[in-house]
Amino acid sequence: MKKILSIIVTILLFNISVYAQFPGVTFGVKVGGNFSNLSGDLDDTKARIGALGGATVDIYLTDTWYLLSGLELNLKGAKWNADYTIENQKVGVENKATTLYLQLPVHIAYKMDILDDSKLVFHAGPYFAYGLKGRTTIDTTIEGKTTTEKIGFFGDDRASRFDFGLGAGAGIELFERIPIGIGFDFGLANIYNGDDDLKMRNMSAYLSVGYKF
Repeated sequence: MKKILSIIVTILLFNISVYAQFPGVTFGVKVGGNFSNLSGDLDDTKARIGALGGATVDIYLTDTWYLLSGLELNLKGAKWNADYTIENQKVGVENKATTLYLQLPVHIAYKMDILDDSKLVFHAGPYFAYGLKGRTTIDTTIEGKTTTEKIGFFGDDRASRFDFGLGAGAGIELFERIPIGIGFDFGLANIYNGDDDLKMRNMSAYLSVGYKF
C-alpha cells in the first residue's frame, strides 16, 4: 500500500510540474464523504458511508467552460443479506464489502457568476477507477451462532479492479477558492468476474469541500 501511495504522489507531482507551465490551470485539494452501494443483481443491498479525498485540476477553456479532473482516493462499499433454510436450519448471511479505489474524473463544467467572487458550477463526464484494496466480511448465523469470515473483494472469480462510469454534480465556488459540491457516480462496468451471469456495478453519492491554490 505504501508503494502504491508513493507512486500516486509521484504522478501527482509530475502532473503539477507539467501543467503549471500552462496558463489557466488551477490546482487544489478536496475531502468529503459519500454513500455508496452496489447496483445490479444483488438482492436487498444497502448503502455504506465512506470517504474521499485527493487533488483537483481545473483547466480553463472559456470564460464559462472548464475541464475538471484530478486524482482521488475513494472509499466505497455496500452490504447485503441473504436467508436460507438448509436441512430445516435457518441460515442468515450478512455481507459487508469495503473497497478503496483510485479514481480519475474527467468532467466538463459550466461556471456561472452569482457574485463578484463566487460561481455556481454544474459538471458531468466520465470517470475511470482502479481498485487498490477490497475486503468482504461475511457473518453467517446458524441457530443463533455467528461465525465471521473475511475474504478479498477483488479476484479472478470475484470482482474486477477496473471500473468506469458516468458522474454529474453541482456546487458553488466561494471567494474563487473554496468549492463545495454534491455529486453522483454511476458505474457502467460490470465488475463481477465470476462464472455466473451476475451483474454488479458501483454507485455513490457524495458531498465534498475543497481549496484552490
